[in-house]
Amino acid sequence: MLTETDRVAFRELGRRLAHALVEHLDAVEPATRTQHLAEATSLSAEYGRLGASAGLSMGEVVEGFLAFRRPFLAEAVVVARRRGFDIDEVTGLFDDAEQALDHLLVATMSGHGLARSPRRRVRIPGSGGLQA
Repeated sequence: MLTETDRVAFRELGRRLAHALVEHLDAVEPATRTQHLAEATSLSAEYGRLGASAGLSMGEVVEGFLAFRRPFLAEAVVVARRRGFDIDEVTGLFDDAEQALDHLLVATMSGHGLARSPRRRVRIPGSGGLQA
């Protein structure tokens, strides 16, 4: 069972993660896109570590991530419609968002695994190196 302190920490982390993900999807310059995805990746790994330290199983952490993913993708479609994107632009945005979210899910799971076995080092995609 999560404490209120845990819930607040997850909400704040989720807000920061959503912001970094939106910045990634909205950026035009490849270096800026990469920078924001790396930030979101780091935050996702932290989400996994936070879940592990709160005693959540990998399944519970993934379930929480998926609860974030669904409304995020739905909002991306609403924004695309509001901006008048054509079908190709909507498809491209949706594909970019799904690829980024898949990447972040892997980082979340890696973060959880690292918190559970701190001696093991794995490479978190997009982080530029090994994470402990």
